[in-house]
Amino acid sequence: MKSKAIKAVIGTALLGTIAALPATALAQEEETESYVYGTYYYCDPMKEEAADAFVAEKLKPVYDKAVADGTINAWGWLAHHTGGKWRRVLYTAADSVDALLDSGDSLRASVMKAAADDTRLVAACKMHEDYIWASNNVGGGGEERGPAGFSVYYECDQGDEARADEIVKE
Repeated sequence: MKSKAIKAVIGTALLGTIAALPATALAQEEETESYVYGTYYYCDPMKEEAADAFVAEKLKPVYDKAVADGTINAWGWLAHHTGGKWRRVLYTAADSVDALLDSGDSLRASVMKAAADDTRLVAACKMHEDYIWASNNVGGGGEERGPAGFSVYYECDQGDEARADEIVKE
């Protein structure tokens, strides 16, 4: 059973920011843009509780402070439920790619200061992949969202991405 702290982190995660936009966000008149940096971790299922504890104890204070001081807009730690080979996702969100990339340097420095000798995450999750996602019509996190979201990943021809965006907006 996961700790209450990690349930709170997972329960408040904004998975919808990554790919699945709620209907209320799509209906907004003012378009805003948000960028999400996602690190998809490939973890040993037998060691995931240790990784979750590391995030709750070491990362949560650092990332919560970064949200409070405006370095990032949001962050979350997502647990795998169905499909794919990744088991955990750590994400951060910001209003621009530059802000997102700049935040990475300060977050890494703060994490190293807070957890330099703690190897639970790297022991549990030996590989990862990083992605940056851009999403139109997503506000600064004020929309009410459910405790979970469903993501569908599409492989698109870059030449037709504008048409795919049109279809989603319709």
